[in-house]
Amino acid sequence: MKITYNISDQTTVIGNKPETIEKGETLSLTLQANTGFKFDPVPLVAIRTSSFQYINTDFEIDSTGKKATISYVIPTNAASCTVKAFTVESVDPVPETVTVTNNLSNCTSSLNNGTVNKGEEITITLTANNGFSFSGVAPTVDYETTGTPSTVFNVASDRLTASVTITPNDNFTINANAYEIKTFVNVTYNLANCVSSLTGETVEKGKEITVTVTANENAQFDGITPNVHYLEHGIPKTVNFTLDSEKKTGTLTFTPNYNFTLNAEANVIEPVAKNYGAINVYKVSLENLDAFSKQRFSKVVDETTGATQTVNLGVYVNRIKRIFANVPVNGTDNLKCGNYDTKIVVESPKTDILTIDFGNVELTGANGNNEDFNAQVEMFIPCRGVVSIDSKYIGKTINLSIKVNVITGDAVAFISCDGVTFQFESFSLSRDVIYRTGDSDLNIVGGDEWNEQILYGLEPYVLITENLTVDVPVNNTQENVTINAVTGFAQFANVKLNTANLLVDEYDEIISQLETGVYL
Repeated sequence: MKITYNISDQTTVIGNKPETIEKGETLSLTLQANTGFKFDPVPLVAIRTSSFQYINTDFEIDSTGKKATISYVIPTNAASCTVKAFTVESVDPVPETVTVTNNLSNCTSSLNNGTVNKGEEITITLTANNGFSFSGVAPTVDYETTGTPSTVFNVASDRLTASVTITPNDNFTINANAYEIKTFVNVTYNLANCVSSLTGETVEKGKEITVTVTANENAQFDGITPNVHYLEHGIPKTVNFTLDSEKKTGTLTFTPNYNFTLNAEANVIEPVAKNYGAINVYKVSLENLDAFSKQRFSKVVDETTGATQTVNLGVYVNRIKRIFANVPVNGTDNLKCGNYDTKIVVESPKTDILTIDFGNVELTGANGNNEDFNAQVEMFIPCRGVVSIDSKYIGKTINLSIKVNVITGDAVAFISCDGVTFQFESFSLSRDVIYRTGDSDLNIVGGDEWNEQILYGLEPYVLITENLTVDVPVNNTQENVTINAVTGFAQFANVKLNTANLLVDEYDEIISQLETGVYL
């Protein structure tokens, strides 16, 4: 059955506008009067039945007279269906408005700055700019009137959009901040005896960071330099930290773009005097000794009685040795006397046994024959003096090495050939430093002798003394000669001694000697 529309030009059908309908079906319509008009009379649906009866059913109209709706079931005896809607001019009331202000960062709003009708429902949609998202604080609608609660936007699961539906009765501001979309790389830690300023499991990709690794109190980075290791497109890459002069702290500034491992292993500083009982050993400078002398007589408070007494820290000093070698160090420490910490920063020796290798020297002979082994060979060893070397090592290369105990200052020289030590020399590679304890006996710390063996010198050398053999002429001519006309070494052939009056044995012996070769 066809639907006939008898409506004015100032009427708009909102939504579906069916052209036909069957008996028993429901007719649903919404009509809207255009601006400046309203419905008068109320719109209706007119049904003419098969018996020529007329059934009129009115639309439901709102209070403004501008919007009409109907949901009507067409009778089974309907013969025709007509929709009637007429309008008359109407003066529309000027709606009250509220002000809209956008306070946006890295995003856009479907509602621009301006005004909207007060009390009318509106939906606002925010869209984050490319590369940004609403991953932080959710956007809000904040009202001008104090005390009015804010309306929070609903952020989509992908955090790229946010929306809210409100019915504003007050001026309002849309506050929204979209944040840059960040990606992260994973961090793995391989630390030993140290701590890292970076502790998180991830860091932002592409953002420069500075990492500091610090060795524990009794450790330092004297082995493998701390580093960051990662794979760049499958290729291993390593970036080393920069260490301070004491190898206690390492710093690295870099931009992570790949998952990386932070490697930092500090070695524990073993006390150099651990095998010498309860003593402390320090490498001190003259400045350190000067600072110590100013603290030597210190006032100490007894924790039990509270009494103050003056303590002579000099009694804790067992010895002060000047070692005539460069003693390596592995860090710094405070100079301590018993339980008293002077707070004087001194260096800590790296080892108690120091090895000095002076290198190799070849013992050469002047003659190039057996006479060289009758030479006198002597070696000067620093702080030891001149020692004799067995002349059987003429023509060979020997080595001089010295091991020094930095605790006692005593030393042993090792003289070796082909890796085998054949001679040892014990001596002192140090001397006591004059430093009085302040006791009544005024003993010198470490001993009462002033060792000046350093004046021997510090450069070893070898002195070889031998006799040069006389150059003896060698006869190598082939000619007929008379024996008494030959001097030097000669070897004879076809010797004739016919004129000599000799026994047979004497004759044979002389012939044998001359043919073998003799000096004349």
